[in-house]
Amino acid sequence: MKPKHLQPEVSDASEVLHLKLWEGTAFDYSLNSHPGVLQATATYKYPGVDLDGNSDYIEVADHDDFTPALTPLSISSWVYMHTATYFVWASKWQVGSNQEWNMYTGTPKKINFRVYDDSAGASIGRLYNTSLASYENQWTHFVAT
Repeated sequence: MKPKHLQPEVSDASEVLHLKLWEGTAFDYSLNSHPGVLQATATYKYPGVDLDGNSDYIEVADHDDFTPALTPLSISSWVYMHTATYFVWASKWQVGSNQEWNMYTGTPKKINFRVYDDSAGASIGRLYNTSLASYENQWTHFVAT
């Protein structure tokens, strides 16, 4: 069911990436030219994207705008987890190198947010002790700064 009325939104000058995913595209509404591209078997399904929970994701090209050492970083996302056991929903991460930030659940179903500095071999982050099991199979809003 489509909403009858949507409030217009104006991009904030500090916003780096804003994917609404409403219209069958991963257009960047921040107007910073960071469009997303669906990967694997991901498909648009109003009012968002259908991801299989296994290998589907939305890829946004690498850019310095997403590097926390150069700019402040806040991540906000609505997430639907069928299971909260190791579930990544936002990251700029390449296994082995170029590890910058990662927002995910680990085991046992606890939220993790890590920011890395590969050049210094250091990281800072937060691990919450509360299990996210009670948030499975429902939409949940996560924010990290």
